[in-house]
Amino acid sequence: MFISFEGVDYSGKSTQAQLLVKRLQKAGKEALLLREPGGTAVSEKIRTILLEKSP
Repeated sequence: MFISFEGVDYSGKSTQAQLLVKRLQKAGKEALLLREPGGTAVSEKIRTILLEKSP
């Protein structure tokens, strides 16, 4: 199962996703929290580049 949180920046998506992961893990479910793009060393570097502010 994949669950995707969509919304504007600073709307609380990350907070809600983290709470859901904790709840699922507490219930004995396996949960992996990733972001887009993200989850691997290469995709995290791409994410960093994309989020850099231009001068």
